Amino acid sequence: MTHLEQARIFNKLLLNDIQNRLFDVIDIIIIHAKSSYPTAKKVFLSGNSNDFGKLEVKQALENAGIEKYFTNTKNFLGWLNSQSS
Repeated sequence: MTHLEQARIFNKLLLNDIQNRLFDVIDIIIIHAKSSYPTAKKVFLSGNSNDFGKLEVKQALENAGIEKYFTNTKNFLGWLNSQSS
């Protein structure tokens, strides 16, 4: 096996590991959203729109009761300030 083939296999394993860890993080967020304060309004803030902005992830968050997803603090604070009006 050449060095290039070994590198490709390692990269594939690394990408699978990263994806599995992301799914673990999403699972924890969903479990927490469902079990903590079940009647409270829930929102999610993350600048990681590459992963959390995917349609299937956003739908999973919505199904867990997370009403809004924000990619930056400015938009979150604008929304939060509008809630107290």
